[in-house]
Amino acid sequence: ILWPSQNIWTLVDSNLFLLIAVVPKLTENEKLVQITFDEMYTKKKVGWDPKMDALIGPGTKMQCIVLRSLTGIFKLPFFFGFDRKMNKKLLNETIYVIESLGLKNLLTVCDQAGENVGLQNALKVTVENNTFPNPFDPSRFVFYTYDFWHSLKNLRYTFIDSLKNSTWLCCLNAILS
Repeated sequence: ILWPSQNIWTLVDSNLFLLIAVVPKLTENEKLVQITFDEMYTKKKVGWDPKMDALIGPGTKMQCIVLRSLTGIFKLPFFFGFDRKMNKKLLNETIYVIESLGLKNLLTVCDQAGENVGLQNALKVTVENNTFPNPFDPSRFVFYTYDFWHSLKNLRYTFIDSLKNSTWLCCLNAILS
């Protein structure tokens, strides 16, 4: 199996072979998965990968994609790429590859970074419609959501900002009076 948009093997190669071996042993419920992706900053250093016999890096950011069973016990790093933004093409390719292995992707989870909001817009996901068509099986949909912790953090910042403006505090005093 060749990753559709690259000619080099990354973390995908070994984990694809692992998934090929494991997926037939999973129950139908264990095959229900979510894709979680996040971009993280990295040190601008180069490392040697003896398996690939190649230099890795340097990069300022690394995109990571993790697969996780919604009902089973597996959680597997699936892809990483330096200075690679998550976009509609990469997400659709990821879904297509894992679905072709026999898994069923029901959900994508990410933080609320600007690029992810852009991806949400590209997928035509809105508050009223938080799904997009599954690229492997257009008769099914994939839910697009932000992770709970970042949503909670944003709520916290909103609360702190409202206290600074004291608007929220005045409203609370009026309610309690």
